[in-house]
Formats: sequence, C-alpha cells, structure tokens
Amino acid sequence: VVYRDTGRMPEPRVLGFRQRGGQVLSISTTRGTVVYSARQAILEGAVYDSTRGSALGRATVFLVGTTDSVRADEQGAFSFAVPRDGTYGVSFRHPRLDSLGVVAPTTDVVLRVGSRSTVSLAVPPEARLIQSLCPDEPLRTGERVIVGVVREHGSGRPVPGARVESHWQTVGGARGALQSVESLVRSVADSAGRYVICRAPLGLVRLRASIDGGPPAEAVYRFAEEGVWLNDDRYRSFAGRIWTVDFTVRR
Repeated sequence: VVYRDTGRMPEPRVLGFRQRGGQVLSISTTRGTVVYSARQAILEGAVYDSTRGSALGRATVFLVGTTDSVRADEQGAFSFAVPRDGTYGVSFRHPRLDSLGVVAPTTDVVLRVGSRSTVSLAVPPEARLIQSLCPDEPLRTGERVIVGVVREHGSGRPVPGARVESHWQTVGGARGALQSVESLVRSVADSAGRYVICRAPLGLVRLRASIDGGPPAEAVYRFAEEGVWLNDDRYRSFAGRIWTVDFTVRR
C-alpha cells in the first residue's frame, strides 16, 4: 500500500497481508527498505535542524550503545530494521553539530520485534544554542552568532589555535551627532578547530582566519533581517541567528 500525503514523497505502509501455507518474514520496497519484519523491529523518523527551520539531510542516526546505524536521506528521513526488543536511546551525528560544538540529544524509543516505532530528532533549539555559545554576551535585536571550523588545506584536519578576526562598523549617537565605531573581535579555535564570534550586527562583517603566519582566508558577509549577502555577489535567505562560516587555511 502506498500512502500519500500533500507535499510528501510516496511512502510505503503495510496495512495488512494474508499468508497461506507459510509465514511472511519480511516485506521490503524495491529499494531494499524493510517496511515489515517478523524478526526485527523497524525504527523510522526524520532529522530536523531547528536552527534553520529545515530538514537535516544525510545525518547518521544510531542506537546508543549498539553498532546499529543508518544514513538519513536528503530530506532527513530514515528507516532501518534491528533485531532488538526493549528501550533504547537514539541519537544522530552530522557536520552541522560539529560546527556548532554541540552533541545531539538522546531520545528514548521502545522497540518491539514485528512492530514499527517512529521518532523525531532535531538539533537543539536556536535560543538554547545561543545561550550555550555566548553565555556572557546576550544578543541584542538583530545581532548574530557566527560559528565554524578552521581546517588545514589539503588534509582537511581541524586546526587548533587558529586565529579568527571579525571586523565591522556600527553607527550610534543622537541625531546630528552620529558616530561611527569600528569593532574588532578575535576568537581562537579550540582543540577541534571550532571558533565562535558573538554579537555580529546587521550590515557588513569581514572575517579573516589564519595560522602560524600563513596567508589568511577571508570572507565578507552582509547580514540583513531576512538573509545574508555572501561576498556581495550571492544572496541566501536565512531567518536564523546562528550563521556557519568554515575556513580552510594554509600554514
């Protein structure tokens, strides 16, 4: 039976079956996805990025304490069958979590052989992440957090101790006495190559990453209320307050 819902891909659902002179052990789609198993429990669901309001495609979903895992599709949907009964923790891994420097929460799920269980997984809410990333610098209206990972050119390895500088200009003061203030914020990458820049304002922000006196990697972003210009030639709609910028640097 093919179950259809508005805005979703066709999804196989076994509503029932009839067996004669034998036993139905499993039913699979033509792509090999198990939709019924008499000897396995089926776990299905979706992974969601609550900081961007979109699906988190290609996440690796796993049962905590086991070797059972599966890769979600581009829409964040996943399904896999495991020969297990009982209550297990289910979590996921994804480069998005690495750049944010957070670990995905674990959700408990009850598995029963011959039955289907459904679970929804998500990156923690943006407000909670901002508080964790910038505990001493509460964000004001319109301000952003910039996070990312600095990696070495060629090897792709994270670069601990890499220096990331951000420059921006803000205008303040009373009417007729406006003043321009230049801001320079520095961040040093941690042992995993991650850095955090707090309270980046709306407008032009210039970033520069370097290590050991090597040539810097640079990027220019212009933040607006509903999106961001990348190097003044590409626009991306983005309503969140956490923006990811990864760098590749040469020594």
